[in-house]
Amino acid sequence: GHNVILKGGETIDLINSGSILSYSSFTINGEKAEMVKIKSSDSSGQGLHIIQINDSSKINFLEFSNQFSLYDTLKYNNQILPSAFTIYGGEVSIENSVFSNLKSEDAVNLFRTNFYVNRMKIENTFSDAFDADFCNGFMKNCSFINCGNDGVDISGGNLEISESTFLNIKDLSLI
Repeated sequence: GHNVILKGGETIDLINSGSILSYSSFTINGEKAEMVKIKSSDSSGQGLHIIQINDSSKINFLEFSNQFSLYDTLKYNNQILPSAFTIYGGEVSIENSVFSNLKSEDAVNLFRTNFYVNRMKIENTFSDAFDADFCNGFMKNCSFINCGNDGVDISGGNLEISESTFLNIKDLSLI
């Protein structure tokens, strides 16, 4: 029921397999000259995961890098979520943001979410760059570069994509 707010110039460094799992929406208000940064300096971070059901998140000028999927390291070391960055439910807008060097099945995963994405770049991913399951949304002016599998993977929903670039994508199949 809360809204987590991050402002331009703020940095979160997820170390020692750290992650953020939030049941509240996020407002990330970076600026071109002062992006919000979520990184992992020791390469062990397990990302940001927002479970917001009916709420709305707004992400602007985020630099998100060097993360893995979320694992249950306390019990069985099983993967809990396949992505480094997850939004589950509600609505989200993502603008002017960069997601890079993500070592997860899905770099960015939206699930049962209505979304608007503009000027987003996803680069150097282990597998899928952007995965939307049971979502409806629009993407414009996006770049997908050096993706280990799909640039964009959508299932059970609708996506309108325009003015976007796909470079060095390993899986080019269209279904």
